[in-house]
Amino acid sequence: MRDRFQRTALPLFFAAAPFVVMACSDGATSTGAPGPLGSGSASAPEASASASAAAPSASASASGPVVQAACALDESVHVDYDDFGKECGFVVPKSPSALPPRNNWEPCGAAIGLPGCKKLKLRQGASLSRVIAGAKRPDVVEIGYVEECAAPGQKHAQLVISEADGPTLAAFASKAHEPGKCDVDILSLWQGAYTAKLTDESGASGAGAFVGAPTQTSKPKVLFSWEPGKAELGAVTSDVRWVVYGPSGAKTARWIDDAPETITQSSLNVEPTLHHDEVFWADVDLFVVKTAAKPEKLFASDSTDAMSAAGTDGNHIVATHRGAGGKLTLVASPFALTADKVELSSVLPLPASIDNAPWTVGCGYAAHAAGKNQVLVVRLKDGVSWAAASPACDTEGLCLNKPLALTCKDIFFEATSKDDKNRTIARITHEGLGKGKPPASAPVPFGKPAGSAAPTATSAPTAQP
Repeated sequence: MRDRFQRTALPLFFAAAPFVVMACSDGATSTGAPGPLGSGSASAPEASASASAAAPSASASASGPVVQAACALDESVHVDYDDFGKECGFVVPKSPSALPPRNNWEPCGAAIGLPGCKKLKLRQGASLSRVIAGAKRPDVVEIGYVEECAAPGQKHAQLVISEADGPTLAAFASKAHEPGKCDVDILSLWQGAYTAKLTDESGASGAGAFVGAPTQTSKPKVLFSWEPGKAELGAVTSDVRWVVYGPSGAKTARWIDDAPETITQSSLNVEPTLHHDEVFWADVDLFVVKTAAKPEKLFASDSTDAMSAAGTDGNHIVATHRGAGGKLTLVASPFALTADKVELSSVLPLPASIDNAPWTVGCGYAAHAAGKNQVLVVRLKDGVSWAAASPACDTEGLCLNKPLALTCKDIFFEATSKDDKNRTIARITHEGLGKGKPPASAPVPFGKPAGSAAPTATSAPTAQP
């Protein structure tokens, strides 16, 4: 069903020339953490050589490192990215030696006020307009953000992707960025690939494009472009393929393909989720698209119910079920690709504040935003739940707005100030959320009353708090 060779060889195919963008510095030099600066593809000899040499500055020369001002963009280490327009000054880097430094994490302290919490330390003069995270493997999370610079004479926006606890992998910049114009915005990050959105000098009303690539790639590929006023909703990805979706339906292609196939021409106004070669979404019914571009129903709703917010990590499929009267329930099944293999369980009743964004799933847990400074985390095997919230949100601290990624150890969140002007990524250990709340009744096979059967649809993760 899946092409194992293609999946394994994919990073090698795309990693011939890793790219770099000079980042905001933490101080007098560009070293952000112990060890070498970020590396490009491990499969590219020149990238490996550059990554293994501990360079104190991206602009080092024989006479010593050149000190860069905070957030300064060194144009000498860039080449123009002309695949989409020239007016905005989109650029990709020349070599991996100038990648932004590794991430620094610092204790959240009073900014969030939860034990076991760390937040991304921002570079001097930088603010983040967008943050995202996604599991590359069950135990490795990649993070991405769009960094805007406040240094005098600087107005660029820079997209940066890195492993949460490892090297910086990629970066991309718009030199002519202004609020709402010449934007670069990261949309999805999952299984070692990303998609981003570019807009021209006219902003949201102008022309634009979705671009993307595996995270260790020389430059992004234009996936879909549009004329003014004809934008699609979004683009999502996995290590194998990408999907563009919106009012004209959905199109998909593998990274190694040239032309996308149409999945559906019906309006797709919900965000799909991917697992390698398969595409899932829930819009009344629960759908899957396997290797061929043909949707199949995994669950068919009737006139009284509907599915939404489908999410998966390859071990579980979870969704929100809306029953008669609008009652919401978290339902889950072991991962399946055919309707006869789907074994849904009713895991937990849900509050009305749960929207249609896909569930974040990982290591036997599912998480979803449930309102301002309210994230619901659920252990699927028994329905035990946690309400993750920052005690400092109502003062001068940060609020936990939505989950970004889940591992057996950490939960990654988008954290913002109450006015949304300040933004970062927070990671909190499962233990830091405290004792969970047991459900009123244990999970049961979907459609059966509580207490009528033992739970069968979900399995315990490999590690639990």
